[in-house]
Amino acid sequence: MNKKLIYIFVFLVLGLFVISACNLIKQEEVGRKVLQPKEKNGGGIEDFVTLDLRINPEGWGYISFVNPYDGYITINNRTVYRYPKVYPNGSLFYINDLRAGTRYYRNYTFDRWTGMIDDVRGFNATQRGINLIPMNRNRIITANFRRI
Repeated sequence: MNKKLIYIFVFLVLGLFVISACNLIKQEEVGRKVLQPKEKNGGGIEDFVTLDLRINPEGWGYISFVNPYDGYITINNRTVYRYPKVYPNGSLFYINDLRAGTRYYRNYTFDRWTGMIDDVRGFNATQRGINLIPMNRNRIITANFRRI
């Protein structure tokens, strides 16, 4: 009986390892991941906008934010998200609490945001964050880091 339980446990652990390894390989192969929201009522292409987040120079920092579909997310490479322009109730769609940091790289520091941020509200460079980003148009936003 104990041997059967051990075999089952080993099989489950190996299965989880294989599944997680496949997910990592799939994400790395694509290079540019596009996440799509759950579409209701078959909205047309004009009903959606993209948020293209970039890190400059690549690999020297990270961006974190609150994704309305998946909760708190941290990205380390360029990532593109697809969002509706408005919620089902008709209100404007926003991305919340965009922040930049250099957790693992001590020889770089956050410098500034660049890109399509001219109309965002709550921009605060001292906190390295943007509080609200209205998704009323396609946006490319870059977190720029500099060597200390």
